Amino acid sequence: MKIYTKKGDLGETGLCDGKRHGKSSLRIRALGSVDETNSVIGIAVSQTKSNDLKKILGTVQENLFAVQGELAFAKNCSVSERTVLLLEKEIDKIELRLLPLKKFIVPGGSVCGSTMHFCRAVCRRTETLLCELNEKEKINPEILKYFNRLADLLFVMARLENKRNKILEKSPKK
Repeated sequence: MKIYTKKGDLGETGLCDGKRHGKSSLRIRALGSVDETNSVIGIAVSQTKSNDLKKILGTVQENLFAVQGELAFAKNCSVSERTVLLLEKEIDKIELRLLPLKKFIVPGGSVCGSTMHFCRAVCRRTETLLCELNEKEKINPEILKYFNRLADLLFVMARLENKRNKILEKSPKK
């Protein structure tokens, strides 16, 4: 099987529902943004030396494939309240290892910490696209919750990476 099919040459792509969709459609853009989120998380996984974070992010990447499946089939499949609760549990565990925040922090720090901040920003954009899609055609509400919590998880992971690398967080000057 060849990687190219030439079926998308005119600006349409097929999803698992058998229908053709314009590549600029909101559903396709949301799918692409989920894929981008997964890809940048893959970069963070390759950079971190923390096996605990690699394991968590590996599960996140599997969940993102499930989200893509839900969006491609246009039906609820596997992202559930339990999936969201597992993210919350991980956030809570990481926060116990961090000082409470009193100010905003500037994204950056170590290479991996900076990458985690970038992952968070991409995740927030994806969340926005998913919210827009949900306004037009209802999607599994747990997906929206999942992306909201995922951005929070990526934020605390960035902070943890920087702490582990002994890099102080910087606040904006004003």
